[in-house]
Amino acid sequence: MTLADVFVYFILAGVAYTLWLHLEVSRLARLHAARRCAESSLVLLDQSVILQSLRLRRSHSSLIAFERRYRFEFSSVGDERYRGEVVMLGKQLQHVGLQPYKLP
Repeated sequence: MTLADVFVYFILAGVAYTLWLHLEVSRLARLHAARRCAESSLVLLDQSVILQSLRLRRSHSSLIAFERRYRFEFSSVGDERYRGEVVMLGKQLQHVGLQPYKLP
């Protein structure tokens, strides 16, 4: 095994860890969106969140972290779709926002 092989393995391990972390943060964002919808008696449509943007931001717990913005759709009375947003900084929830919607 050469030094180049070791370097390639470290790169592959870093990519695998980054993908695993991204999936974990996406799962947490979906849980936060579902919890917010349940608290407000809303229905989370499609049971999913979609990554809208990804950028580096300054964090309180570390020097820098990825800020991920996820978009989701919900319904209040079943006939219209409204948009919501989940903002995660690293694994920490920053904000869950809901578009104004009709009350049932």
